[in-house]
Amino acid sequence: MKKFYKPKIISKDKRGIFYDICNVDFKNVSIITSKKNTIRSNHYHLKDSHYIYVLEGKMQYYYSKINKIKIKTKILNPGDIVFTPPLEIHTTKFILNSKILVISMYKRSKKFYESDTIRYELIK
Repeated sequence: MKKFYKPKIISKDKRGIFYDICNVDFKNVSIITSKKNTIRSNHYHLKDSHYIYVLEGKMQYYYSKINKIKIKTKILNPGDIVFTPPLEIHTTKFILNSKILVISMYKRSKKFYESDTIRYELIK
């Protein structure tokens, strides 16, 4: 499975383009808006994994394995996708006002989310 990628074109005709963002079983789809220079995440998930699709804006994605803290980073623009597996520390910093689509493998109930999420300050 690729970490970073663009949507795949499924079909294209005079009506427009049909893109495949992810083709997996999932339990939740959320849209999150973030203001310029804000930071989100700074955590990892024990079980959950998710895809982030950038709809608008620009985001810097930081990530690291929990057993070996070596911070990697990548800038994501509209149309970019990142996959976050379980047990990967991740942080998002929004370079511009942004809107992202998050596709999660588990339901986004407060109880499950809080029990599955371990806070870890990867960046300040």
